[in-house]
Amino acid sequence: FTNVFAWMGFGTVAMKYLPISEAALLAYTMPIWTMLFAWPVLGERPTRRGIFALVLAFAGLAILFSGQSLSFDEGKLLGVTMALGCAILFAFGSVTSRATIPLQPIALVAWQVGLGCLPMIGIGLWFEHPDFGALSPASIGGTPVKLHLYVDDVDTVMARAEKAGATVLRPAQDQFYGDRSGLIADPFGHQWFLATRKEEVSPAEMQKRFTAMTKG
Repeated sequence: FTNVFAWMGFGTVAMKYLPISEAALLAYTMPIWTMLFAWPVLGERPTRRGIFALVLAFAGLAILFSGQSLSFDEGKLLGVTMALGCAILFAFGSVTSRATIPLQPIALVAWQVGLGCLPMIGIGLWFEHPDFGALSPASIGGTPVKLHLYVDDVDTVMARAEKAGATVLRPAQDQFYGDRSGLIADPFGHQWFLATRKEEVSPAEMQKRFTAMTKG
């Protein structure tokens, strides 16, 4: 989970604020952090060769990033933080996730990728992305789209939605076509028709009810 979330989430954000070459150099410092975490977490003391390798690694990074083409400014600070976070979280996940999980390899990979992507999906849905045209209805003055969802008990679901922050635009009521439905708006401005099928109505009966309703 931590590995996938760090790599796909933090790494992707880092490349928005850094050139790919710089983001990759920072992200691939994960072996350094893995060795450092293995000492306190697993009790694996680094050997002399390992310490020498760490010194060389940090010296190499310092030389690379001291050049003008790899210099950082304030505008790159978030990218640097994300790239290092990617490497450090990936290393931490590698060190702490040592227990064997009783799943087939393909199923295990699927679960890891799925769970690792969940936080990024949540973040992506929460924040707007004007550069991609991804704006909430509240930002553009409304929505031309209404989603329709059938549920087992529309009154219960609408009450729960209202408690969670939704706004009831149309209370649930019986409709001439056999549904009991209502309309809500979620906190982001998206509008949802929620409905429960109460009865099957023939076209002739539906027309009869509609005519009576419109004559009112």
